[in-house]
Amino acid sequence: MKNIIANFNSNSEDEWEWDDFKDDLKFSGIKADKFYLSASNMDWRGSEGHAMATSLEEVASKLTSFGGSSGCNVEVSFDARKNELNAIVYHHDVPTGTSVNVMNFDKAVRKKII
Repeated sequence: MKNIIANFNSNSEDEWEWDDFKDDLKFSGIKADKFYLSASNMDWRGSEGHAMATSLEEVASKLTSFGGSSGCNVEVSFDARKNELNAIVYHHDVPTGTSVNVMNFDKAVRKKII
């Protein structure tokens, strides 16, 4: 069972939703100066992709960029053993969820992912 440490609903009427989401990511426990994000099942064709981020605020922006004007819901869990965030982003194109893994950029280089 995954322990959700942060969630975001772009259709929420809570005016603090975005700020709370960013704060929850900031206090998640992940340690890195730069981040590497890899995503699978990004659209109705099952596309994959990756991105870099220099802050957890930028990670939050990238996680919530799916769905366009129809919005999205994001659930994030933290794997302390791996020092990685795992997110599921539910949106119009993929109602079953886009999987996004967030790790330390240097770790991705060491593992020869990039």
